[in-house]
Amino acid sequence: MGCAQEGKQTVGKPEIREISHEWGKITISTTEIITKVVVYNPNPIPLPLKDVLTEIYMNNVKMGKGSALRADIKANSESTVVISTELENGRIP
Repeated sequence: MGCAQEGKQTVGKPEIREISHEWGKITISTTEIITKVVVYNPNPIPLPLKDVLTEIYMNNVKMGKGSALRADIKANSESTVVISTELENGRIP
């Protein structure tokens, strides 16, 4: 990512500061994994995320997919992007 304004001011690169996972809803057919990604935005403008999509593979077998529950990165601060990924229990060997 990059852009420049007059005076050669540049926009800084966002930085991932932390990633954590926890169990979500568990049913007979699916298991939800909630992933929280803390992102620092050093820029004076917010960075909207249009789409965050995930896929999980185990031994080259697609186990599940997910998307962001909240995806906005505020200006000059840390923001948490929350991603919900649903695993298909029937695919677990």
